[in-house]
Amino acid sequence: MRTFVLSLIATVAVLVPNLGNAQAYPLRTAPPEVTAATADWQLNNEPIIVSSTLFHPTRATRMFDGQVMVQVGVYQRVPVYADVTLEPNSILYRPVARN
Repeated sequence: MRTFVLSLIATVAVLVPNLGNAQAYPLRTAPPEVTAATADWQLNNEPIIVSSTLFHPTRATRMFDGQVMVQVGVYQRVPVYADVTLEPNSILYRPVARN
């Protein structure tokens, strides 16, 4: 009986795929050191170009979450971030305050 149970467990372990193999980043993204708070392009609501794509500004704001945001580019010395849980190249975030 013990041999049967052990062989059953071994068979299940081989045939059933591992669940929960999502990509996870062990380290959080650090908050930005440089902000766009006083940049002319930020104050004038000018569009920015990142990775050959034009992005138009909106008034939506979001708190920085280092668990899901990664830096995807730099525009005039200001880092630009994207949320990895959203569709790629759909929304970019530029920091406007340190906190």
